Amino acid sequence: MFYLYQDDSLRAQHQAVRTTAGWYDFTHRVAEVTGPDARAFLDKMYPAHLAALAVGRAKYTVMLDEDGLICDDVIIFCLEEDKF
Repeated sequence: MFYLYQDDSLRAQHQAVRTTAGWYDFTHRVAEVTGPDARAFLDKMYPAHLAALAVGRAKYTVMLDEDGLICDDVIIFCLEEDKF
């Protein structure tokens, strides 16, 4: 299984909530993708079609692991033409 975070305690809390029930205090991390190829890069990284995402809009999608299984959900924000 793919894990974005390497902190063992956060990973254990995350897995407990996903597989049973629980609550954990966790804020998703933010990554900024910029440049002339940013849109094409994100279009390859996520299954959602992002090529037509307008500036000021956002798209909810999922992150897949190497086997094509959903490992997390994300929201991609188009902040500027080449900035997400």
